[in-house]
Amino acid sequence: EHWGRGIASRALSDFLQIEDARPIHARTAFDNLASQRVLSRNGFVESGRERGVAQARGADIEEVVFVLTR
Repeated sequence: EHWGRGIASRALSDFLQIEDARPIHARTAFDNLASQRVLSRNGFVESGRERGVAQARGADIEEVVFVLTR
């Protein structure tokens, strides 16, 4: 019931107001489009793709790597 209401975007935005260390790196699963949108809305830019271990899936997956420099 909480998905799609902007809660994660607002929480990340609030965090970025108090955390001034840059760059900040983030990763999402290639198919986690909602998390990718949250990062993009908050100024993160895709910087590449890598293989990573998804513990919850028990498999290696493609991850999208993001960076925030401002």
